[in-house]
Amino acid sequence: MLHYATIMERKGPLWNMNCMRPESKNRDSKITSRITLNRTNISKTLAIKSQLILNHRLRNRLVSNKLYESNKSTLKSVPELQEYCSYAKLLSFSLSDKVTEFDFITFRGKDIQKNVILMMLTESDRCFFNVHAIFEDNANTLFIVPKDITEFIYYDEHFQSYRLHGSSINVKNWKILNIQDLKYCNVSRICFSGNGFQYIPKRWI
Repeated sequence: MLHYATIMERKGPLWNMNCMRPESKNRDSKITSRITLNRTNISKTLAIKSQLILNHRLRNRLVSNKLYESNKSTLKSVPELQEYCSYAKLLSFSLSDKVTEFDFITFRGKDIQKNVILMMLTESDRCFFNVHAIFEDNANTLFIVPKDITEFIYYDEHFQSYRLHGSSINVKNWKILNIQDLKYCNVSRICFSGNGFQYIPKRWI
């Protein structure tokens, strides 16, 4: 698809690519064929859209080495990071270093910002992290600093969600995640219910 003209020459118009079965004679078979056709066309449409975007980026030399996209950023010295002293021992920065802090980043279609919940599956259980800071150093290495709140979460059968204990606000179980860790993370958010409790829905992004 990077060579769109070549594809058109070999395959013809894209609408000719369909999967309608010739044996669909009766009504039920035609309905089944339409469903199959629609599902296939949706997949093809998404694939074509993705490839054309990539084609545009390559033709206009808009390719970036970064695996993530970011919005407005702020250049800060390391001590200016909120609560940096609490997790400084996990990093190897000096007080004179500068970092670029982000409000949120987009990684593989996932919007990751402060206070979102990252759920990571392990061999034993699910781990939950509340994102506190996102920044990169001078070498463009990304750091995500969350609090590990796994021990403050339990599953609520009634609401079919994970309930967050209020004492998790003061937790200091810091962890450092990198771009590789994000590949295995699912993103969710904290929701407030009418009973005053906080829940994490089981709908992963």
